[in-house]
Amino acid sequence: GEVIAESQYNLATSTDGVEAGRTRLQVNFTDEGLTTIAGKATASEAPVVTVDLTFPLKADLALDSVSNKFGFIPGHSDSE
Repeated sequence: GEVIAESQYNLATSTDGVEAGRTRLQVNFTDEGLTTIAGKATASEAPVVTVDLTFPLKADLALDSVSNKFGFIPGHSDSE
């Protein structure tokens, strides 16, 4: 699939409302990024957005304990 340019999204981190010791990572698409995504939509199929993240883990982390504790939050309106 098409890779969206870094200029078309922003990454933000927050600890507000998140369990102690954890950080929420949020991907926000710019208007240009949303236009790119919308351009992939057809009358019969919505576009699929996949986000690949690469980040370092602590050296002493047990690899069997890595998990997504929060999940996906859809946009705030029908147009997002």
